[in-house]
Amino acid sequence: MQKLKILCPEPENFSEKGLQLMASIGHLDAVPLSQQDFEVMAPDYDILAVRLQLHITAEIIHSSKKLQVILSPTTGTDHIDIKSAKDANIKIFSLKGENVFLESVYSSAEHTFALLLSLIRYIPSSFDSVKRFEWVQGPFRGHELHGKVLGILGFGRIGKKMAHYANAFGMDVVYFDPYVDCCEGNALRLTETEEFYNRSEILTIHVPLDHSTHSLVGKKEIEMLPRDAFIVNTARGAIVDYSALLRALETEHIAGAAIDVLTCEPTLNDIDLQLIEYSKTHNNLIITSHIAGATWESIEKTDVFVIEKLKDWLF
Repeated sequence: MQKLKILCPEPENFSEKGLQLMASIGHLDAVPLSQQDFEVMAPDYDILAVRLQLHITAEIIHSSKKLQVILSPTTGTDHIDIKSAKDANIKIFSLKGENVFLESVYSSAEHTFALLLSLIRYIPSSFDSVKRFEWVQGPFRGHELHGKVLGILGFGRIGKKMAHYANAFGMDVVYFDPYVDCCEGNALRLTETEEFYNRSEILTIHVPLDHSTHSLVGKKEIEMLPRDAFIVNTARGAIVDYSALLRALETEHIAGAAIDVLTCEPTLNDIDLQLIEYSKTHNNLIITSHIAGATWESIEKTDVFVIEKLKDWLF
């Protein structure tokens, strides 16, 4: 039997254990590639293993005669042309819908809360000041979480974890999710979007990106927020209208934002670049490079889970 050929074009985003497991399945080429080089090499492989750095496009799928499996240990799959893969009868292994397993993964919720604390207490800016040998408090006077209202948009596993963290800080919690009606801590479900946004002093976003959630938080929704509200987005960049977000920051309609995701990552479009430029001179915007799910523990755990499912399917 001919050995399966596996290409992992972003090995730096996989765990050592994950790479070893893939190598036990077939011949593994784990080599960092640009998107352009990946598109050239990909059609010669049976299995493609990616995270979020590179995209599996319709062109890759259509030009491949050998591709059987796409492996991506991620909850989101917007970096994969799902329709083309299904049309070509290519099997996709990801974390989408693996709700029971994902309950044991904490990294994204923890990073969301870390961003929230960093934002409202101006922690990065204060540290930058200290690195300039300054020792001042006034410019970095922040806010307490206790007694604030956390509005959670999307009440799946991450949203529910956020509710528990917020409870521990003495916050009030409201959530909006038309698909979920459950109690979690002291979280109150709101069914009217206007009431939800009006009450959310801090808004965190935890919905998947699809046609129904693209630009879900736009100019109208941002304007419904209380003045001096904060927004934290660790879901997907395109869920928020970042042009409207930037305007709200510039006009001081909202007090600040922290985002782990951009619209067109890993390449950057015009609004992504504008946000980064704004963050260079303002301390009310924090941007991290889609690292919410990237801890040593979570990467290894998710690698092993998805690759073991692939092994079960193959053998």
